[in-house]
Amino acid sequence: MEILIEVWEENGTGKILRLEGEHFTLGRNNCSIPLEDLNCSRIHAEINVLENGDVYLRDLGSTNGTFLNGSRLLEDSQINTGDSIQLGDIVIHVARINGEQSNVQSFKTEDSLTGWPEFLVPAFK
Repeated sequence: MEILIEVWEENGTGKILRLEGEHFTLGRNNCSIPLEDLNCSRIHAEINVLENGDVYLRDLGSTNGTFLNGSRLLEDSQINTGDSIQLGDIVIHVARINGEQSNVQSFKTEDSLTGWPEFLVPAFK
């Protein structure tokens, strides 16, 4: 199982991470996906890959919560290519799960007002 994610910090800098395995922790301390944000808990959330290939996100009792596509995570939720995860001021875009690529153009377009990637800026039409 291969998962490709984009991790965006509040200042607009980002990095691409390739995850290979079945279990990943996200947070500030000793996590497989370290997050440098004081609004994230030490061990904030986890991503688990099930035997059937489904990928799930779980909040681990974080102080500020975990959000999936703008909604607070209240229970384990399946994540898919194109989903957006927010932990504190960190936004993670799920760019690919097992070869299924997101339609988002990674790191190429940004909002002229905020400097953030366009997929993170709400569209008001």
